[in-house]
Amino acid sequence: MWGRLTDREDPSPPAADKRKHTGARPISYSTNPCPVYPTATIFHQQIILHESGIDMETANNLFGKALADQYYGRKQEPFLISDGADEYPVDLGFFFTTEPTDLEKRALAHVKGRILDVGCGPGRILKYLQSNGHNATGFDIDPIAIRLCEEQGIANASVGSFYDLERFGPAGTILWLNRTICTGGSISQIQDLLRLSRGICAPEGVVILESYEIPAEVSNRGDGVREDRLQFHYGDEVGEPFTRTFFSSLVADTILRETGWSDIEILRDDDKYIAVAGNDGDRQ
Repeated sequence: MWGRLTDREDPSPPAADKRKHTGARPISYSTNPCPVYPTATIFHQQIILHESGIDMETANNLFGKALADQYYGRKQEPFLISDGADEYPVDLGFFFTTEPTDLEKRALAHVKGRILDVGCGPGRILKYLQSNGHNATGFDIDPIAIRLCEEQGIANASVGSFYDLERFGPAGTILWLNRTICTGGSISQIQDLLRLSRGICAPEGVVILESYEIPAEVSNRGDGVREDRLQFHYGDEVGEPFTRTFFSSLVADTILRETGWSDIEILRDDDKYIAVAGNDGDRQ
């Protein structure tokens, strides 16, 4: 359920002035820290950057660098997420696990045709799909993550941002697992991504996305929506701020229908859920 990632009490804000910044200012620290969520909350720094002029490869470098250190067994600093009031560690080993979670397996039972894994990272899901005979392609904004896919023998993994979706279509299944779509910006930007997804989805295909249920007491962008500004910290470096928006299953149902998806099924595991929605093929 809801809770902190660590058991530290009365944590102090990080000494951001002592860090090197990858072109970013640190988030200002408030006296009221935002609620935080389980470790795998932020999958990638899939930041909506194409409108801001920020170099996407540079912005995502910290995540790729930390993944490479994990994969090659090099000595690591903790990889942290800052929510503006505190820092929380990310379990990088999760991204190299060999089996999907039980909830993910239930969702993957719905895949159809060619599968597109959006924000595939170092290939956790992509490797599983390919090893089980699926025609699966993935892309990620971080070139180091894609290189790690190649190191593991994972095929059909390329560098690309969310807005490159059309380049990778068409597909029978669009995967936004591990809450990747939640790093797509605001709810309206997430709706744009769902429209783009539908534009490349084959008739009778599906989109699969994951988020968290959001209680009313932590909603800050309307009922069931929580939007936060976050940064990655690794060693003495600080990444670009990015927006992460979690939304409840009720909100997911609404925005999926508003963007043309239908036959929505919600799969649940405690406060996590995965939505599976169909494309009826009507583009009017």
